[in-house]
Amino acid sequence: MKPKKMTDIALTDRPKAEGALTQVGMSDIEMPVMITLGEWDHPVLVCAYFDAYVNLHQRDAKGIHMSRLYLGLKKYFESQSFSYENISAVLDDFIESHSNLSDHASIHVRFELPMIRSALKSDNKGWRYYPLDIFAEKKLGKQVEIRFDFDLSYSSTCPCSASLARELIAENFSKVHKGKQQISMQEVQDFLLSERGILATPHSQRSVAKISITPKAGMFSIEYIQSLINQSEAMIKTTVQAAVKREDEQAFALLNGENLMFSEDAARVISEGLNKVESVIDFKVRVEHFESLHPHNAVAAATKSSF
Repeated sequence: MKPKKMTDIALTDRPKAEGALTQVGMSDIEMPVMITLGEWDHPVLVCAYFDAYVNLHQRDAKGIHMSRLYLGLKKYFESQSFSYENISAVLDDFIESHSNLSDHASIHVRFELPMIRSALKSDNKGWRYYPLDIFAEKKLGKQVEIRFDFDLSYSSTCPCSASLARELIAENFSKVHKGKQQISMQEVQDFLLSERGILATPHSQRSVAKISITPKAGMFSIEYIQSLINQSEAMIKTTVQAAVKREDEQAFALLNGENLMFSEDAARVISEGLNKVESVIDFKVRVEHFESLHPHNAVAAATKSSF
């Protein structure tokens, strides 16, 4: 049987008020995507959420066909690997399926990117998930423009707090050993290993760096995003861990002691490193330290133009 012909008021009816619209579409579309990870030879299915839009430059058109946006996403991402080529293809599909109505299309997709992380000292490995947002847009006859944002969680130990803690430890050492002309190495070691020896510790807090990257044209893939995450973690050094045994916790304590940082330090370190990556044409970095000393947070931000 032939499908019943149904009225399409998007074509037959007039709008209540005429005018061009810069964006029409749907948000929070649930859709699985296939991504290829460096740790695996086969694609991995992850749950994603899409915003899909076209413009409506036809001033007297009633509306677009939103189902075509959904079906386009399904066609290119349900069973094919998430790639630059498929992003470009789906945006072309959006425009072509709305010919005479639209000449611009965009998507915003968000999901958590899984990555395997080795422990600092032990032979263990564990999973970390990185919140990832990808923004892509295309004008008719033009190249795709892409930007992606990801978050890094790390530990920040306050340099001021560390300095004040050292002062108290030094004062306590003098107090405990007052009047002694000589102190043995064993006494010093026993003091440092005791709770009364290290009576003050600097405050640390979990922190987040929100990093936005605009790569060179065509420089986009999941592998490329993974490489930038790896590079950014190497810059900050104290990213949070997955699998942790005691030797890993001790190594993490050492990393924190060797990399004391204010929010200003973290923002500058990451930005300086990204500024040296040739494939990155623009970036924004915003760090936030969720302070344990007080209820408000410390924030610092930078852009490529700052460096």
